[in-house]
Amino acid sequence: MRSRRDFLGQHLWLKMLECERSGGTGLMQAGRDPIRDVKGAVCDGLRQIGDVSYAILPRDIAHKLADLKKAVLTELTGALHWEMEWIDHRVAGGDRLRTEWQEKCRREQTSTSGPAV
Repeated sequence: MRSRRDFLGQHLWLKMLECERSGGTGLMQAGRDPIRDVKGAVCDGLRQIGDVSYAILPRDIAHKLADLKKAVLTELTGALHWEMEWIDHRVAGGDRLRTEWQEKCRREQTSTSGPAV
C-alpha cells in the first residue's frame, strides 16, 4: 500500500515533468490561485492610479500634498486612539457601576428578606 507522501511526491514529480515539457508554465498554471490573481490585479491597478495621480503634479507639489495627507492621517490616527481609550474607560466605568448596583441589590435583598417568622 502506498503512503500519501509517496503519492504526493509522485504527483509533484509528474507536474514537474509537465512543466518541463510545456516550456516552464505547467507547474505555475497548476498552482495559480484565481482569487490571488484578481486581488493582485486590482492592487496593481490601484497602485498604478495612485502613481499617476502624483506623477501628473509637479514634484514639489506632489511631495507637499503627500506630507499634508500624512499629517491629516496622523491626526485622524491620534483621534481614533483617543476614542478607543475613551471607550475602554467607559466600559471600565460601566463594569464598576454594574458591580456597585449588584452589591446594592444584594444588600437590599438581604435586608428585606430579614429573619424568618
